[in-house]
Amino acid sequence: MDNSPKVRVLQWRRRCLENYLIDVDTLTDLLQDPEVVQDKLSSLGEVNKLLRDLAFSQLDELVAKKAYAQYSFEDPNLRASEIRGRSIAEISEILFSRLRRMNQQTSGVTDHWKTSFVTEAERHKRELAALWDVKWMENCDGKQLFTDLYRNLKTFRLPLRRLKKRVIQEMARKQTENWLSIQSLLAGLLS
Repeated sequence: MDNSPKVRVLQWRRRCLENYLIDVDTLTDLLQDPEVVQDKLSSLGEVNKLLRDLAFSQLDELVAKKAYAQYSFEDPNLRASEIRGRSIAEISEILFSRLRRMNQQTSGVTDHWKTSFVTEAERHKRELAALWDVKWMENCDGKQLFTDLYRNLKTFRLPLRRLKKRVIQEMARKQTENWLSIQSLLAGLLS
């Protein structure tokens, strides 16, 4: 989508807005605040390790999707463009052809496939982990990270949405680097 006179488009440089909220100093302050959590975390190092571990726990799902996509297995779902204006008999031919291709694709799947899949996924994981060692805050799923943080600690005294709001307020108050990035991107959008 492009900008128009009535619509402006902002492409975050990070995965999503929540990735800008992964501000370890700010989160440490909040996770030590008794108004925010019952059982506060003890240090910046503990918060950083927790966030990093939660982010890295996303890798298996990401690499599994990437490894599985390489097989290009056919999808059995109906596609509106294929059935629009066709008779039931024509639709059955289209679907039957797809199911037959799927059967041919999967007929050779054996226990060896699992080993091959794991090997490929582990290769992707090593590559991705090397990148994430440096840029996990930018590349992880920030929305999922906050959800996982909320579920993991279980001692929050406020809803997740309000936690995010508090993070934004604190970042703005402190004028953190992440806040200045958000502010710059929004200013560019509005100019």
